Amino acid sequence: MTIDEFLECAEACSTVEELGQAFTRAIEEVGYQNVSYVRIDSNGLLELPLVSMPGQFAQIYAECDCERSDPVFAEAATTTQPFYWDDIPNARKLTKLELQTVSVCRDAGAYSGLSIPFHGPDGTIDLIGVSLRDATKQDKRATARISALAAIMRRRYWEMCGFDAQSKRGPVVDVAHTGGPPGMTLSHCYALTLISIAERRRAMSLECLSRSINTHVDAADIEFLLEWGYVVERPDDDTFEYRYAPSPLGAQHSATCMHAKLLARNACSRLGIPLSERPKVNER
Repeated sequence: MTIDEFLECAEACSTVEELGQAFTRAIEEVGYQNVSYVRIDSNGLLELPLVSMPGQFAQIYAECDCERSDPVFAEAATTTQPFYWDDIPNARKLTKLELQTVSVCRDAGAYSGLSIPFHGPDGTIDLIGVSLRDATKQDKRATARISALAAIMRRRYWEMCGFDAQSKRGPVVDVAHTGGPPGMTLSHCYALTLISIAERRRAMSLECLSRSINTHVDAADIEFLLEWGYVVERPDDDTFEYRYAPSPLGAQHSATCMHAKLLARNACSRLGIPLSERPKVNER
């Protein structure tokens, strides 16, 4: 697929999913299998617009807390040029945690790759990456072509979402959710996240958020979580009412789902929780 052909294909896409599939087909022609489009800042991940990775990669990445020691994120903050992951340790010595993250990612199916950073306002970075699932040698002659494809994909993504690519706030789209029971969406994950935050605050004797959460959570989402055993009802001795709380299964999901971690950051802001009472960026 030529650059012009991909441009035409991208313009014809009507959903983010179609756009991701088109980009994946384009980079497969130069030997890559994986695609990741993430938005990051100095605190780590902000959004996951597009992720096409093998098997349980996202879950393993989150469980191992790779976000805080990903050398690719660190490198993206220092350059505006495309870079190959293999070149990072040639420029500097990786820390023990960074080496561990590299090992985890390789075992999970992202062995080596190329990342293209697009720097925006306030330190935000749109980081598009393509990667291999094994030790196959990368053809670095394709750098310019992949960078052009990535630029087209990013521009079309923001255009589809109705935002300027230099907007300070990211678009809100119905990104596919990975993990959890069949049919789980970001809306279900967000409901579980809010319930988990409320329960955590209750355990710390902080202001109760149970009532305010009801204005942010759809009853159908709670019903879904109850049916799958991710949320349970517990009697509240203080209010003499029942409250929702995450079950062990729900707590495990919140601790290992990459989407849940990102949603928790946004939820704290939406609920007006003071900074002093919010979980640390990498707190699990």
